[in-house]
Amino acid sequence: MNPEINKIREKINEIDKNILKLLNERASLSKKIVDIKIKKNLPVCDPEREKNIIETLKKLNEGPLKHRDVEEVITAIIKVCKNLQHLVKNSGDKNG
Repeated sequence: MNPEINKIREKINEIDKNILKLLNERASLSKKIVDIKIKKNLPVCDPEREKNIIETLKKLNEGPLKHRDVEEVITAIIKVCKNLQHLVKNSGDKNG
């Protein structure tokens, strides 16, 4: 394979590892939030916050991703974290 491509792919692999680390960190924080929501009898979903997160990140987006791509990725991340929160809430298992 082309050494130039391999070098770029190595960078991509490192970025992917960092993304995974950050996603797991976000998920852990999401689980902490659901613990608080359970104690305070608050709903798991907060559509207004979700909308604000997406709009803020779209405004911060400088490309090359299109705004709709940012929205799609962030929506997927939020969905996964909400699913995790519901799982924790419904199972009572704080560790998922």
